[in-house]
Amino acid sequence: ALPTRTGWHRIDRRVEDDRSRIYDAPMPYAQYFSGGQAVHGVYGYVHTGRGSHGCVNLMHDDARTLWQRTRSGDRVYVWGARPARLK
Repeated sequence: ALPTRTGWHRIDRRVEDDRSRIYDAPMPYAQYFSGGQAVHGVYGYVHTGRGSHGCVNLMHDDARTLWQRTRSGDRVYVWGARPARLK
């Protein structure tokens, strides 16, 4: 997993049904910040696999709820790290 830039950011682009061009992975409810990283949903369980390549992964329903409550220009704060036991 690659690190996500921590701190305050602004959502600068939103794509409801996106797909990573680099990793060919679905990114439902993608909300981009900080030059290409995004908060987005995953299909399945969020704690499986290697984790994100710099994005913030949420369960699909949680990503949809966040999508409904945020807009472009909203500020988001990223902190913490994935627990070592899940790496």
